[in-house]
Amino acid sequence: MRSSRGTTPTTTVGPPRQVMSPRKEETGISIHPIRTGSVFVHERQREGRGHGLMRAARTLTDRNWTPPLPIYAWLIEHPEGLILVDTGETARTATPGYLPRWHPYHRLAVRFDVRPEDEIGPQLTAMGVRPNDVRWVVLTHLHTDHAGGLHHFPESTILVRRTEYEAAQGFAGRLRGYLPHRWPTWFRPRFLTFGPTPVGPAGCAEA
Repeated sequence: MRSSRGTTPTTTVGPPRQVMSPRKEETGISIHPIRTGSVFVHERQREGRGHGLMRAARTLTDRNWTPPLPIYAWLIEHPEGLILVDTGETARTATPGYLPRWHPYHRLAVRFDVRPEDEIGPQLTAMGVRPNDVRWVVLTHLHTDHAGGLHHFPESTILVRRTEYEAAQGFAGRLRGYLPHRWPTWFRPRFLTFGPTPVGPAGCAEA
């Protein structure tokens, strides 16, 4: 795998090999959850009712907020290199104008509590890991609470589903809540394509 700069090759993902034990001494793998701040959302987002526009309207008009919910990234120590799943949020969400005020969700239905030291870069450094030593960054999706820390990993190979990347593009992507204009200018991910066989307990496969 190469750096995320340059062209956008494709990686195909098949069923994972079975890991019989989570203990590092047996598998060579260990997983570290890293909290990159907190998010507050409306209760009706966490336990939504209805579908489509009605569900969205109920979420936006809800006046009840959740307690602080953790925003996690996951560092995986693997024999082939360090893997980071998601990059968490950025403290820049506290900067006026970073989140688009014209978007009703960002204006009415979400609040972030992220300090600069909560970002994934400083957190890894505190663990004795240099961000440039992360070989792969796997983005489960591209909303800001998963991709907000991308700027810490210019030398890593970034992996994301092609369909997710395309859904986040342009003004249509911004309407869906993505912030593509906040991505680093060097961001050129390697695209993941899932095969027809489900992967993992959630049964993820390419539609």
